[in-house]
Amino acid sequence: MKRVMMVIVMVLCACNFGPSETDVAGDVGGSPAMVDGRPTVHMPFPTGTAWRCTQGANGSWSHQYNSTRYDVDLDTPNPPTAGTVMYAPVDGVAYVHNDGNGFGLHVNVDHGDGTYSVLGHMSETLVESDSWVEAGQPLGLDGCTGSCTGDHVHLGVHSGNATRPAGQGSSIPFNLFAVDSNVGTTPSAHNTGTMVCGLTQGHFYVSQLPTWTDSPEDASDPTPPVEDPTPNNTADDDSDDPDPSEEDPTPADDPAEDPDPATGHIELCWQPSGLINPHDGELWVWDGGWQTVQAAAGGFVQLCGTVTTDPGDVLLINGEFEAANVLSNPWWICSNWGTAGGMVVHGTFFVNGISLPATSVDNGVNGCNARLTVP
Repeated sequence: MKRVMMVIVMVLCACNFGPSETDVAGDVGGSPAMVDGRPTVHMPFPTGTAWRCTQGANGSWSHQYNSTRYDVDLDTPNPPTAGTVMYAPVDGVAYVHNDGNGFGLHVNVDHGDGTYSVLGHMSETLVESDSWVEAGQPLGLDGCTGSCTGDHVHLGVHSGNATRPAGQGSSIPFNLFAVDSNVGTTPSAHNTGTMVCGLTQGHFYVSQLPTWTDSPEDASDPTPPVEDPTPNNTADDDSDDPDPSEEDPTPADDPAEDPDPATGHIELCWQPSGLINPHDGELWVWDGGWQTVQAAAGGFVQLCGTVTTDPGDVLLINGEFEAANVLSNPWWICSNWGTAGGMVVHGTFFVNGISLPATSVDNGVNGCNARLTVP
């Protein structure tokens, strides 16, 4: 698809990244710079503004899911304070989504390499979907749409299809380029897995993103907002995905993108069996990466969601859950027990209410995936 881009003459400073957190060389933009094997993005705020991290990677409130595991929550002021402008952390194509819950109104910025940045819980967007944006360009205003209890920005890097809601992508490890003002003044690439986050004890991180100063679409004052000394309860539950859809996966060890995307829809369900107190589960389908079909916090009887596929297509399926009678938690829908029991699918799959047999296929990493054919 050809895209027509408006060329805007402007001068921006560039923050560089390199092979370590303190030795910089390379620019963030488009496909993000890699630092210590992780993509590195800016904070979505103007240079010099500080923001508390209230929930980090693997946060116990809602960052335990495939779609949120390495993401972070950054506190912003609650109303009646005017909305805080959020800016693109990288260059790329922006896609606007509103999943009703989970990430709420959010923008995915496609990196062009199979990954994208996601900014969630917006109250308003300032860009058109499927439009090119540059790092530092206004994307929207913060808010509390979707699953959250106070205004904040949910920021993550996902693998998957940016044209679909972020709940269908897989959260991946990434770095945030900023200054940890609690420990120093030098910008570095902070692994989100080691950032200090919490409602009252979270560190304040200072953005290094040069932002646009004259966007005609930005109706809000782009000057740095006043730091909110009282953090919100910014817990969110972005794992909810009300109606996800998938394309046709190729069930090979290295699946390739299907040149003829599917157009039909099915309801795919997984009903566990033989498990004691299954809870905190996710159902995934492969589509160039694991896409979350549905997730549940707490106990569940089955997990169901909508998948885009056609009769005769082969689905590659897996997921994770916790239960009292598995070797460790989380455990997998298709698991390899080795000599103790081989490859096991823990339950039954249903397509449009009809139970279907699934076979186990080795995934090459001491595990397995379930495979079934759509009738």
